[in-house]
Amino acid sequence: MAMLLCEVVTPTELLFHEQASQVDIPSIDGYFGVLPGHCMTACRMQNGTVTIYKDADHKEKIVYATYMGFAQVDTDKVTVLARQAILKDDIDVAKVRAQRAELQAKIDEIPAEEMTALKAKADKVMRDTLLCDLEWCDVQLAVSEGK
Repeated sequence: MAMLLCEVVTPTELLFHEQASQVDIPSIDGYFGVLPGHCMTACRMQNGTVTIYKDADHKEKIVYATYMGFAQVDTDKVTVLARQAILKDDIDVAKVRAQRAELQAKIDEIPAEEMTALKAKADKVMRDTLLCDLEWCDVQLAVSEGK
């Protein structure tokens, strides 16, 4: 059976480096599956689920929630470069829900006019950071619920 090397990488660590029979990637143009011998490509990923099938009959799979990133595909290798990624089984739903509620409360405290007007770069960076963290919580919850 033909296999391909699959890597899932974040800025801080190599999360996965093993052989796989297929990798499903959430590109900005939609999900696509990569099999051994796939044409070379690179794509920007949307937030979502990367599914790695370790065997040809898809009985053993590994699922990651991914947030922002790129994928590079070669004929015998797939590299997923994500800003953040976590195994679906490692998502602590209660912790993520609590974190999401805390982030939403912080966002709700920012006056509406500041949320729409870019008054100062520091305010924009703080707001954007909160919104990115909130979005990452939403991705994890969606993946943990099988969405």
